[in-house]
Amino acid sequence: MPVARAEPAFDQDALLYALNQAVTGIWQWDTESNVNIWSDAVWRLYGLDIDTYPPCFDSWLISLHPDDRDDACELLRQATAQRRAFELTWRTNPAHGPVRWLLSRGQPADRPGALLYTGVVLDITERREAEMALQALNATLEERVAERTAALSEHQHRLQHILDGIPGMVGYWGRDFRNRFANHAYLEWFGKTPQELVGLHIRELLGDELFERNRPYMEAALRGEAQCFERDLRTRRGELRHCQAHYLPDWRDGEVRGFLVMVFDISEAKAARQSAEAANQAKSVFLANISHELRTPLNAIFGLAQMGARQPGSDAARSTFEQILATGKHLLALINDVLDFSRIEAGKMPIQDGDIDLAQLLDHVLSMCATQAEAKGLSMLLSDAPDVPGHFRGDFTRCAQILLNLVSNAIKFTDQGMVHVDVDASDATLRLTVRDTGIGIPPEAQDRLFQPFEQIHIDESRRESSTGLGLAISQRLAQLMGGNITLSSGAGQGSTFTFSLPLRNPQPVDWRPLRNLVAWRHDRIALQRLHHLLQAREPQMLLVSDLPPATQAPHALLLDVDQLLRAPPAALESLARQGCRLLVVGTSSTPPSLPPHTAGATRVIAPPLSPLRVLRALQQADVAPPPQAGRPRLEGLQILAAEDNAVNRLVLEQMLIQEGAAVHFAGDGLQALELVRAHGAEHFDLVLCDIQMPLMDGYETTQALARLAPGLPVVGLTAHAFQAARERALQAGMVDYVTKPYLITPLVEAVLRHARRKPPAPAAFGAAGTSTATGKVSSAGRPVNMDANAAAFWSHYAPQPALRTRLVEALSHTIPELINQLEAALASQDSEALGKVLHNVKGTGLNLHAPMLTAQAITGLTQARSQVPDMWDTARELIGSLKNLMAALQHLHAAETPRADQ
Repeated sequence: MPVARAEPAFDQDALLYALNQAVTGIWQWDTESNVNIWSDAVWRLYGLDIDTYPPCFDSWLISLHPDDRDDACELLRQATAQRRAFELTWRTNPAHGPVRWLLSRGQPADRPGALLYTGVVLDITERREAEMALQALNATLEERVAERTAALSEHQHRLQHILDGIPGMVGYWGRDFRNRFANHAYLEWFGKTPQELVGLHIRELLGDELFERNRPYMEAALRGEAQCFERDLRTRRGELRHCQAHYLPDWRDGEVRGFLVMVFDISEAKAARQSAEAANQAKSVFLANISHELRTPLNAIFGLAQMGARQPGSDAARSTFEQILATGKHLLALINDVLDFSRIEAGKMPIQDGDIDLAQLLDHVLSMCATQAEAKGLSMLLSDAPDVPGHFRGDFTRCAQILLNLVSNAIKFTDQGMVHVDVDASDATLRLTVRDTGIGIPPEAQDRLFQPFEQIHIDESRRESSTGLGLAISQRLAQLMGGNITLSSGAGQGSTFTFSLPLRNPQPVDWRPLRNLVAWRHDRIALQRLHHLLQAREPQMLLVSDLPPATQAPHALLLDVDQLLRAPPAALESLARQGCRLLVVGTSSTPPSLPPHTAGATRVIAPPLSPLRVLRALQQADVAPPPQAGRPRLEGLQILAAEDNAVNRLVLEQMLIQEGAAVHFAGDGLQALELVRAHGAEHFDLVLCDIQMPLMDGYETTQALARLAPGLPVVGLTAHAFQAARERALQAGMVDYVTKPYLITPLVEAVLRHARRKPPAPAAFGAAGTSTATGKVSSAGRPVNMDANAAAFWSHYAPQPALRTRLVEALSHTIPELINQLEAALASQDSEALGKVLHNVKGTGLNLHAPMLTAQAITGLTQARSQVPDMWDTARELIGSLKNLMAALQHLHAAETPRADQ
């Protein structure tokens, strides 16, 4: 049923304009209501008048060539019945103008009570005609050659007749380079009669220059080697044509008697190929421009949201900024997926070859996923086999991208239980296996899982928003590196994804640093797993119940955050002075406060533990610790930023100033050079330079700065995310390249990596007489009456003291009520009531950013669901934790109040 025309619901004007210019139509079709939305280009492509034909299914049918209508409708019927994507090609109706070939692709999106398709329609007439012309040419050639072969034994006039029918020049030349015969096309091209050509030397026909150019091919043919080459030749009328020549040796009685020449005019085919290459180039330029246009406004959104989230203010405002940032990151991930897929499809995805530290790869991925798993209460496990290499050759970034996608998916689709990453190596292959206890995938859906734009929705109530490209990209990246991804799963049985990769130049792990490892009353389950994994290796781990004295200091001491907070600082410092490395097992959400004079010997490692990760943490304990929370990371640095966009300048200014840097802004490259001349090259530690600027762009500015101030590092800033842009920046002399939208940590890391001076090292944390975000500090440098949960809460809300005060006041009522409910459930032995209270405690712990309280509640919930008797012991421990938390918060609040009154 026709409906009134509606304006296309596209927000991106730049995108719509680019698509219209490329004569690419966009459409949407609601199959239930038959409501259609067409962009203006659709009417032009269909050959329909925009004022006469409304956007509807019937109008589309009218635009189809009568001979193509049935096939197109049948294919469309099958696609909609199966609710799957489709691709159609058809000719337009000759009654509405010249016949064109069109291609349309549609992608379904299920909505309650409806099936909505969105797609594009393209004009492929030139490509189709070029393909058909080439196919026809090849088919004709094959047919004629077959006819010639069958007629070799027939009379000469029969042979001549066949040769004259070939759509190209055919001639035969003997060993003496004299002609024996030629077809009509050959004679026509050179303007000769048969009597004039037969017996003529080929030099006399071609002329000296062309004869010498072709002579090597002729001599090779007379040696029995078939030749094929291309030449630009001029006709008698002076027209330049691109031709393909074949010199085929004539073997008779074991020797070459001469050679057959076949020359075909392939000018149209070459033009079609060049047109296709130009179209691919245009597509690449289009994607690069779209990437730039989308990332530029995202940069402002990201920067302002990050600035807002870090400013003191109301909890509601901060939450709003965090939601904006999370949504922006999701949009950026979708853009990156589409660009990655486009690069792979175009064969332009570069695979870098470098050294990969396997422990670093695991740390990189698991640290990014730890918070996500922690928030859902999932156990993260890691097992690395004894024979895995420490290092191997490959592309670190792409391997991390694949593993991150697999682990993130496992966490996303698992509500309870665990996610287990297993690493092993055999038969020159590294296998990274990710197992989960999630919803699983039925066998009938698994074939579609690695197809682009396919989304498998097992449970409609938990539909996730994505492009459906993650696994498709991961599989293709794995294949580009010589590996693959396999799946084993079933509905409700969890899933197992295995990423296999050829091991190139593997280097064994040196386990000797773990020979003297001591664990001090660490979590029993994690300890048992680590002890079991270490048994297969040379190192042994000793479990102790008391902090070892300095006289018996081990090489490394494994302890958790709670022990770190309760241990005597002097004892820990004594161990550190004896060379003992402190490996602190802490949660991802709250880094611990380090005792004075132990920072250089301490490394924090978030679960899950494995021998490789413990070894890496131990090796990094000698590296200077990261700056403590609240200390500006760029303190004292002088940075010159060349950026013409006012919003981007504001974002950069706020980010860099908040991190302690002094920023000088230039609106373009010329102003940047003037600032360097005015202040002197030594005044600046680093230059941040936008690529696209008026008067002088970033590349020219970088080259000019290299002449004016050699050694002054330049880091490029751009919204272009393609490898070609990065390579051009490095060729221009930039030392690095930061892609918009800016994220604070990558930007700061780039500055720290390349600045000529380094910021001053942070003062020893917790020094006597200083105050910290965790409350009052004693002369020994340790918080008074501080338990781990209170420390985490107090530190997290330090930038918002007013909100923290209100939360403490609210908790003075909430925590006693939770304690009363736990005690009541214990007294009545009511497991159902206990589960409800534990759920509330879990939510409270998450809101307070108190990881240990949250972990205890999650443990109790798991026990209560399985009716494990230990749940009552966990409830008693929780009561104690809640009382300790309340006492510590009251102490901190009382200590804070006098300062607030001053």
